Amino acid sequence: MVADGHQVAALGSLEGPEFVGTVRRDVRQACDAIEAAVGVRPSSYRPADGSRDARTVRAVGLEGLALSLWSVIGWDWGLTPAKVVADEVEGHLASSGDVILLHESVPKALPSRGSHSSGGVNRGVVEAVQELLGRLEARRLRAVTLDEVCPPSWEVFKF
Repeated sequence: MVADGHQVAALGSLEGPEFVGTVRRDVRQACDAIEAAVGVRPSSYRPADGSRDARTVRAVGLEGLALSLWSVIGWDWGLTPAKVVADEVEGHLASSGDVILLHESVPKALPSRGSHSSGGVNRGVVEAVQELLGRLEARRLRAVTLDEVCPPSWEVFKF
């Protein structure tokens, strides 16, 4: 995956008030697991649901990561058809620089606060990405890694 030019990043597994006290441990465990699996330590971290406060930002920065969020969301939970996801994303894209949030897995149950367990690969999102790549190309845009949009040297959320 990394050899193919993909970037790995960490995703928080916790959300809500109970998350704040355990964020640094969550960040570290996620990064350790990713590094053990692919041999590269992530340079960025996305908190579950985008939930964050000053303590979250600080914990992420102390682990040497950039806090990453998104500017466009595909509203792709569950079994949303690929065309619906692709239309939603394309309808909110600027000319360049957007960060798109999509979910590669299907929840075991409809998502609810505090529940992000995976029920398998979301084929609709896989197909939507393929569709979106074609649409981007037609608009003379291209997909890039998060580090290309916001390089790791970008110090906005680092400490």
